[in-house]
Amino acid sequence: MNRKGQVLVMFIILLPIFFIIMTLLIDIGNLILTNNEINDVSYMVLEHCLDHLDEDDIIDTSKELLKLNNKELNIESFKIENSKVYLNVSYQVKGIISNIINIKLFDINNKYEAYIKEDKKIIERIK
Repeated sequence: MNRKGQVLVMFIILLPIFFIIMTLLIDIGNLILTNNEINDVSYMVLEHCLDHLDEDDIIDTSKELLKLNNKELNIESFKIENSKVYLNVSYQVKGIISNIINIKLFDINNKYEAYIKEDKKIIERIK
């Protein structure tokens, strides 16, 4: 029996599967990295907001800071109630696979609550 062509056939069959798995891993890594960047920017802006709660234009200033750090970040809501700051941001992550098949694959939506308790700034991510 001649087996010279079997390796080539297996290689041709497994190569696309390998590329799909690799692009998924890259997309998931990009998603995690982007989520961490959004968390860092949000925490920074919320901390700034807590430092300047007494100012009248703090929400507008904070929205500008968010946009300066990430222009594509969508601010769903940003409000101050009872000395607590609430922030809801969303971001659509462009992945390799979502660009190829032209669908929205990854969407990040994070909600935060920030307040001062016993002279400590507390910033929590709400699930």
